[in-house]
Amino acid sequence: MKTLNAIVMMFTVVMLYILGMAQASAGEFLNMWYQNRLFAPNELHLQQEQKGKVVIYDGMRDTEVNQAMDMHFDRIDSMMFIGTIITDDMGKPKVDKATGLVLTEDDDC
Repeated sequence: MKTLNAIVMMFTVVMLYILGMAQASAGEFLNMWYQNRLFAPNELHLQQEQKGKVVIYDGMRDTEVNQAMDMHFDRIDSMMFIGTIITDDMGKPKVDKATGLVLTEDDDC
């Protein structure tokens, strides 16, 4: 299944590039996909969720996760968040002063 998802993602990126819309980095594209999937799911996505599909969202900001929980609590069984980025009061990622790395929540996975 992971291979199929990777192929679909690659195909989508290639198509966006061909259409001249691929100005965003791969990380930005994935974040846009996450945003759409979470906050504006299409009918197919909702049907998949009702059948038990779980989407793993990696590297989203804690503010986005909280918003998803507040807006779509009825869909929570279909969501898994890992590597959630911890943000400050301004919504910017917090950085570890010693390492310079962005701080993420410990998932215990």
